[in-house]
Amino acid sequence: MCGSNKVTRAKGIHIISAWADELSLILGQVKTDEKDLAKYGVIKSEKECNPDHGRIENRLHWCLDMTFNEDYKRHRKDHSPENMTVMRRLALNILRQAEKPENKKQDSLSKRMIWFRENRQFRQTVLRLL
Repeated sequence: MCGSNKVTRAKGIHIISAWADELSLILGQVKTDEKDLAKYGVIKSEKECNPDHGRIENRLHWCLDMTFNEDYKRHRKDHSPENMTVMRRLALNILRQAEKPENKKQDSLSKRMIWFRENRQFRQTVLRLL
């Protein structure tokens, strides 16, 4: 998380997420003292798979950076950086699982955030997933 400790000049906070690629879901995360490997995967499957870092970058990190503006957040005190990271990943998972409103043609994470704010029916659909 860029800039998470600029005030104290300590090292930035590093979060490793467990990612289910087929579901586009974050399964869990853990804070680490040092920055996470370029790639790491555990695959339990009947078929052969190759982890695709580019896809993870696009479906997870890019969304967190561009949609949630994660790199520019300035939560610094106590456990707030980790707590807000959990909240953004939870929001990402829930918004992705919700069905889009029937009358909407375009569908993106950014659009879903707008629909959540402006559309009562969509907001109720999302909140039922909690």
